[in-house]
Amino acid sequence: MIRAAVIASRSRGDVCMKCILGRDLARMLVLIVALSACATNPDSSTATQPERRSSPAELMRRGDYIAARNALESLSSRDFSAEMMLAQVALKLNDADAAESAALRAQTLADGDSEKLYQSNLALGEASLANDSAEKALSAFTTARKLAPGMHERDRAIVCCARAELMRGGVAAARRLRDEILRSDIPELPDLDRRLARHAAAPRTGASSNVARPVAATNGSGRRPSGKGIPPPAWVARSSWGARPIKLRNEPDPIGTITRITVHHTADPNGVPGASLLENVARVKAYQAAHQDDKRWADIGYHFVIDRQGRIFEGRELCWQGAHAGNEKANLHNVGIAVMGNFDRIKPTDAQQRSLEKLMEWLIAEYSLQRSAVAGHDDVRRTSTGSGTKCPGKNLDALLEKWKRAR
Repeated sequence: MIRAAVIASRSRGDVCMKCILGRDLARMLVLIVALSACATNPDSSTATQPERRSSPAELMRRGDYIAARNALESLSSRDFSAEMMLAQVALKLNDADAAESAALRAQTLADGDSEKLYQSNLALGEASLANDSAEKALSAFTTARKLAPGMHERDRAIVCCARAELMRGGVAAARRLRDEILRSDIPELPDLDRRLARHAAAPRTGASSNVARPVAATNGSGRRPSGKGIPPPAWVARSSWGARPIKLRNEPDPIGTITRITVHHTADPNGVPGASLLENVARVKAYQAAHQDDKRWADIGYHFVIDRQGRIFEGRELCWQGAHAGNEKANLHNVGIAVMGNFDRIKPTDAQQRSLEKLMEWLIAEYSLQRSAVAGHDDVRRTSTGSGTKCPGKNLDALLEKWKRAR
């Protein structure tokens, strides 16, 4: 290159030799530096690219809540998920007012979606608790409970309601709510139990050690339809397990002439039901609460519930039509018996089987029925609605068919 420059300079008398050499040497130096840079940085194109910005969710996972809030607030518009995330971030930063505002905005973006409304009401309740507003929190959590899409979500909302009750001084109400919880895998449940333990000295209402043992059944209120036949089996009366009163404003219908019996399983979501009387009193109370509060029924849907120790609990009084078989037509003149357990997975205990048979035999004699009047829930539902159900489970269904053929 240098030699070529010299030859060219000789042909052009107007060009200075030194200028040409200096210029070409400079070009060579630039070329050498560039080649050296490429050799040490083969992907030199990425050197000038800006660093990728972390998403708000990533920042939250790293615990960088200030950066996450800044990222969320810098968005030109926020959807439901972004507002919910902003509410969570604000709570982490102890900014309850901002959390409440974000939860309220999320509610307006829910667009009537019940699951989103459930989530935003939980967020609003948490923000209200952080703001020491127990009444507002209880209202939001109660709304969430009504909107809960499943049992797990319902029980989580109940735990939150109990926390709000504790904040407003309602220890007894919080304990009643605790008794309504069916699942044991709610993340907030251990904290609630610790809080309740600190109030152990306070008087307890609801299930307690003086719950009556099963005794011979009587007519109780006297409203039960008259019948005839063998003495009834012993059962735990409504007054003994602490049943709530029936909600007459929901206009339950009289059962009228009893013509059939439907057997169910409870299909509890959290494993095999407990063994103690207190555990199962709490479970029956939870059934009643779910039916009255979540389903808006007048009372517990079943007339009787049988635990795994064979104890029979009086449910809805026999003078009232139940809410258990599928629709009004299916419930008409129909006694509902629920047996605790999921009998697609396990078998009824011998004690459950004996108590169920005694109860069915008494009902048959009392109301002059035939064994053919007894059916599992699946059979009744298919007849009345055209769609089936797994209830009462294959193992209990097999026992029913065997019992019906016995005589």
